[in-house]
Amino acid sequence: IILSIVIGTVAGYVARKALQYAETAGWVDKESFLSSSITLTLLLVGICTILGTDDILCCFVAGNSFTWDDWFRIEVEDTGLQETLNGLLSMSFFMYFGTIIPWSSYTSANMLDPWRIVVTVILVMLLRRLPALMASYKLIPAVRTWQDALFAGWFGPIGVSAVFYSIETIKQLDEHEDSNGGRVAEIVYPIVCAIVFGSVLVHGVTIPLILMGKRVKTTISLSAINMRSQLSNPPPRYTFRGSFVNRDTQDDEKSSIHNDSPTEPEPPARRQTIVIE
Repeated sequence: IILSIVIGTVAGYVARKALQYAETAGWVDKESFLSSSITLTLLLVGICTILGTDDILCCFVAGNSFTWDDWFRIEVEDTGLQETLNGLLSMSFFMYFGTIIPWSSYTSANMLDPWRIVVTVILVMLLRRLPALMASYKLIPAVRTWQDALFAGWFGPIGVSAVFYSIETIKQLDEHEDSNGGRVAEIVYPIVCAIVFGSVLVHGVTIPLILMGKRVKTTISLSAINMRSQLSNPPPRYTFRGSFVNRDTQDDEKSSIHNDSPTEPEPPARRQTIVIE
């Protein structure tokens, strides 16, 4: 393990510095620049296989060392190469993973209780990355604020490496005869699969929930702004001026005049003005 960490750290650092120098000097074209991470991965897998050390851990450490200052990610983020490879490999693995989940093993007599498995999944997702990243984010140039550390610490999907190491653990336990080895070998793979399944489920729905929350927050903010605007600026009051003829008063005056009285000119109709606000 220590040898894998040392090889990965040194290889990632040297590859990053060499690529930065070559990019500045104009010695590398775009195609070679984009494929440098894949080339580094294949090189480390070959070296670790020859030395008999852990190639997955070495590649993981090398990837962190290679993108330590976030320079490579910024350079390739507009190309879409990393997203394409990541999507292709991830979809292939998770489609395969769905076919190998040992559902029947969860009803075994040696299996843990269901609530224990659920608690294990929750604790692993909460404690695997989040505390360490929150405590050390100031040492990582790519993580600038505690909000970034919280986001990066939470989004640590568990996938192919966990399944691979569980299979390797079973092989190691089968090689050593132990009284508890058989039971551990029987439950380790189903528990790891449960953790991977929980990670896929929880991390898969987190982004849609965040986007939905932002949309709801924006809608509520706009509604509050409109309400405050209406309260501070009430609609204007319009004044309408008009007049009408009081016909009832005119008819009463006509009825009070005797028929034998001399004809007099009718008085003008009374006009009243009403102001409506």
